[in-house]
Amino acid sequence: MSTTEQTAPLLEVRGLSIEAKGPDGPLVLTEGTDLTIRPGQTLGLVGESGSGKSMTGLAMLGVLPPSVRVRAGQVLLGGTDLIALPEKELRAVRGGRIGMVFQEPRRSLDPSFTVGDQVAETIRAHREVSRKQARNLAVELLDRVRIPDPGTRAGQYPHQFSGGMCQRVMLAVALAGEPEVLIADEPTTALDVTVQAAMLRLIKDLQEELNLGVLLITHDMGVVAEVCDDVAVMYAGQVAEVGPVRDVLSAPRHPYSAALRDATPDECRRGELLQAIPGQIPPPSAWPSGCRFHPRCSLAVDACREAAPDVLQLGRTRVRCARATENLTENSANNSTNNLTENSTNDSTENSTNNSAKNEGAGHGAR
Repeated sequence: MSTTEQTAPLLEVRGLSIEAKGPDGPLVLTEGTDLTIRPGQTLGLVGESGSGKSMTGLAMLGVLPPSVRVRAGQVLLGGTDLIALPEKELRAVRGGRIGMVFQEPRRSLDPSFTVGDQVAETIRAHREVSRKQARNLAVELLDRVRIPDPGTRAGQYPHQFSGGMCQRVMLAVALAGEPEVLIADEPTTALDVTVQAAMLRLIKDLQEELNLGVLLITHDMGVVAEVCDDVAVMYAGQVAEVGPVRDVLSAPRHPYSAALRDATPDECRRGELLQAIPGQIPPPSAWPSGCRFHPRCSLAVDACREAAPDVLQLGRTRVRCARATENLTENSANNSTNNLTENSTNDSTENSTNNSAKNEGAGHGAR
């Protein structure tokens, strides 16, 4: 599904700005973020660490750290602004209509309760069922996220599960409230390659099966190419470019989008050096004037340094770049880039995906 299809949005982020308390006053962490998630669509939110991706996801659920707050903007779920909801009403949405999978599943799971009890607790918080029904539904959810022998594993504790299996448990918890939207924040962090592939395939399958809207937060363009329909590229608290994955990867309009793509390992470019992005993303206290990427951009001109660029609509893509209409990055798109999107899901990946849950589960019982 592309952004051009006339499907009513499930979730819309409009002009979202987030700020934190700083030693010399408020620090703006994100500014003017616009995102749209539709039923059956996976939107990737990609960028380096420190770009504001995770803060955006936390703000959408109203779980920002105490020193951080939403400065402006709306998060609309079915027309209801979640930012304006009282905490009691927001709790019904959080874990209910919106589920979230966090980066570090072991920190999210309570070590003193079995995984089955933790899934069942979430079910009872959002559905009117008995304890026995919740327990049975928890086992069904563990089976749905492809945990082997779910009836037995439901009675085990988080320390008896591998990292990949803990992430599957967290996915079951996220699905327990029958959500319309799933937010997955770096769900494959610290997992080995085969387990990563299995987790991504599982999320994609569940999205298609349940017609979920999915926001996938990641730093990896390869992950975006594999499972996302659309992508929003974030840099220094702003969305630099957003559009269909194929358009952004094959002909990126923003130099940062092109740089992220070219820094992504590609099987078809084996033996070639990856193109590292010079410098580092600046902290919010040191954001430059003009385009925030200009200190690291080889294509920057005086206009990029002097004034913040407007957001332009170019075909199916929106881009924040003063030189976007010059197609500066179009010539850098080559066959290997197309292969990122065409070859990311192939037979070998699917085979490893189908087998990895069995192999992983077999080797990680009580330990």
